[in-house]
Amino acid sequence: MVKHLLLHHPELRIITDAESAYNTYEKAMKKILRCGAILVDKSSYEILLVQSAQSGHFSFPRGKVNKNETALDCMYRELEEEVGLDLRNYTMDPLGVLKTSSGNTNSCFFVFLGEFKQLKLTICIPTEISSYIR
Repeated sequence: MVKHLLLHHPELRIITDAESAYNTYEKAMKKILRCGAILVDKSSYEILLVQSAQSGHFSFPRGKVNKNETALDCMYRELEEEVGLDLRNYTMDPLGVLKTSSGNTNSCFFVFLGEFKQLKLTICIPTEISSYIR
């Protein structure tokens, strides 16, 4: 685990003991915001969930906000990257925003109600998303 952390987070290399490195990593992860979308089909009330290729868990489509990216832009990008859906083409505003915090993850989800059931979705990055359900 520590080797993985040091590989992906070189700023931790200046910390000499593993416990301090892990605590620094935990603090940094709490500051990372993940944004996504909750798409509710207004006729069937079905929602879109994607399955992680790594863990097998289902969740709403979401991802980390990049530097100089707004939360809304992150949500649009993640939908397009994960299931090929460009929601910018639709003239609708989110009904609201759901904010959650669990463990080291702070997330915000933009909630949309619309005609989503008939949309063609495509898994664009199979190493990240293995399937989806509605």
